[in-house]
Amino acid sequence: MYDYITKLDKTSLIHIKLTPNAKADKIADVFYDENNQAFLKVYTTAIPEDNKANKALIKLLSKHLKIAKSDMQLIKGHKARLKVIESKKAP
Repeated sequence: MYDYITKLDKTSLIHIKLTPNAKADKIADVFYDENNQAFLKVYTTAIPEDNKANKALIKLLSKHLKIAKSDMQLIKGHKARLKVIESKKAP
């Protein structure tokens, strides 16, 4: 359904390209890297300090995918723009 979500047996991986310190919070289009991996582009006004941008990302993604924040966990890219979020309830 979504190119940026990889389905596994019991969970799904959501691939994100985050831009912190943006003018507005928004979910944009899909970005493909050189390996043809899809990433959902997300912009947040939060700054990339004290985990603020990551928390804002989870909040935005929760609204967009209609998944509880508690059902998502950042598993890769804590201090990078390319991130992977694990969810047991992703579409």
